[in-house]
Amino acid sequence: MQISLLDGIEIILCATLVLLAILNTIKLPSILGYLILGVAVGPLGLGVIKDTHITAELAEIGVVLLLFTIGLEFSLPKLLSLRRFVFLYGGLQVSLTLLLTTLAAQALSIPLSQAIIIGAVSSMSSTAIVSKLLKEQDELDLPHGQRAIGILLFQDLAVIPLMILIPSLEAADLNSIFSELIWAISKGVTAIAAIIVVGNLGLKPLFNRIAKTRSLELFTLTILVVTLSAAWITNRFGLSFALGAFLAGMMLGETEFRHQIATDIRPFRDILLGLFFISIGFLIDLNSIILYWPWILLFLLALIGLKFIIIFLLCWHGKQDKVMVASQSALVLAQGGEFGLVLLSLAIGKGLLPQDYGQVILVSTFLSMLITPILIRNNLVIMQKIFGGRSYLTDLLPDINISEKLNGHVIILGFGRVGQNVANIVTKQAIPFIALDLEVDRVKVAYKAGENVYYGDASQGEILEACHIRSAKSVVISFYHPSQSTVIIQQIRKISQSIPIIARCYDEVDADKLYDLGVNEVIPESVEASLMLAFHLLLRVNVPLKKAWDTIEGIRKNHYAAINYLFPDSEEIDEHQELITALEVSSSCYLNGKSLGELIELCKPAIIVRLKRGAHRLDLNQKNQSIQPGDVLVLHALPGLIEELRDRFQLI
Repeated sequence: MQISLLDGIEIILCATLVLLAILNTIKLPSILGYLILGVAVGPLGLGVIKDTHITAELAEIGVVLLLFTIGLEFSLPKLLSLRRFVFLYGGLQVSLTLLLTTLAAQALSIPLSQAIIIGAVSSMSSTAIVSKLLKEQDELDLPHGQRAIGILLFQDLAVIPLMILIPSLEAADLNSIFSELIWAISKGVTAIAAIIVVGNLGLKPLFNRIAKTRSLELFTLTILVVTLSAAWITNRFGLSFALGAFLAGMMLGETEFRHQIATDIRPFRDILLGLFFISIGFLIDLNSIILYWPWILLFLLALIGLKFIIIFLLCWHGKQDKVMVASQSALVLAQGGEFGLVLLSLAIGKGLLPQDYGQVILVSTFLSMLITPILIRNNLVIMQKIFGGRSYLTDLLPDINISEKLNGHVIILGFGRVGQNVANIVTKQAIPFIALDLEVDRVKVAYKAGENVYYGDASQGEILEACHIRSAKSVVISFYHPSQSTVIIQQIRKISQSIPIIARCYDEVDADKLYDLGVNEVIPESVEASLMLAFHLLLRVNVPLKKAWDTIEGIRKNHYAAINYLFPDSEEIDEHQELITALEVSSSCYLNGKSLGELIELCKPAIIVRLKRGAHRLDLNQKNQSIQPGDVLVLHALPGLIEELRDRFQLI
């Protein structure tokens, strides 16, 4: 049966909806769902979708928008902050992987042009999967997370010249390849210069004028026009669409409109990029897995092994305290990536790779991405197993043990700005402390300056024992990464149920979770900021100092319950955070004529904060007064309960 374009899109969307819902439930990246779906419904799978031409063209726009949003993120300050990881580690990783893979392919008698393509594809890792999972695990700011993101940033940059290089490989010999490449680079420089000149002169004034119209529709349309126009220009110069989009994104990334642009373009990018990964899945032939499985397995192991070794050596370079950091960095990046698939798709489309080679590389890359979530989620556990249970932090145990004479001290976990301020205050009170931190350079400088700070991971029991936690007076967790804090608190409580723990968090919702874990005092910084503002305000309006301070302390003693009422401020509501909402009693509402006392009982466990009639607030102590149409109930409850009450009683 012939399936129309609309039928095909409907099938893809419905299947995607179901598959992504399943993947989100088990917390796997959506990119894997798109790839699996493409394999299943494509012409080489079940054959539900046979004509993939239109889908492929739409998918290319998805890549264009992806490169545009990456360009938005490539601000100069970001590149400079990670310059060593980006340009040194990233540059060497891409170059060495490309070189060694090309040489290995040449040793197998694969032609040079094809060997270069295989090397280029192998040098890429998955920005989408790695960044998403590291962010979910709060590991982006950890040493291995910073190295991984730095290398990924260079890979994202490197894909542009590689996309210029691959079409030039159609030339027959090495000299022709170099001449084609030089010509392509010349055209690229011309196109880049043209886009930069036009962009710098016209883009910011254009968006300033569009923004003044206050029309979101016009603003979004302008983004799409600018992106596709830049892509069209580079394509007319014989280069990739993605290059122009990347340049346009980079220029707009330096403007004040960057965040709004990224928000507006995201829905288009996500949907069309999903089509791109589905179209990649279309290329996978299930029969090839059976036919070429030894080569697929060999390439998969070679890909993971080679990248692991290269990245490990780059991140380690002989330093004892970086063994585990290097291992984790290598493990999270030891896979193929979406840009590798982009390069592979480009090469296959131009007939530069035989189908059998293409299938082996395509399936191997797909499988490496499929196992990546398992490797990243368990990166610390896997590396500890390999190193016999030791972590990169235990390499410094001898140094930490110099604190063996400490008794009645405090342990400060995290020696950033907050941790250092705490250390300075306790030192002035002649209270001894020992601090742990994961930033090597900071630890080295602070230790050299005479601070009692060491490189150590508090989630490891042996590290805490080395700090003599059993004889310490208290532990302070000065940073807040939810997953890390949870593991650390659990580890502390395994050793000692009695030692006081003081922890920092973001808000009162996080505070409740930490109290449940056994923390004695939690400091939610967003709430404390509001308390300090309120305290100084009370003093400025002539409230006596003692009364003002007692007010603030009373709120603290009750774990901030008195100020726990929040009105929702966006559509992204935390289902576990209690909120205040206002619901009006309609003429058909079940509550009409009920007394206030009955209303309070019917709405439990929601709390009636206020009852408003017109411009007046009714006295909640008068339980006999009747509820009337138009009355407004101000409720404090979880979002789910609020919706339940709204539906049950026909509140509006």
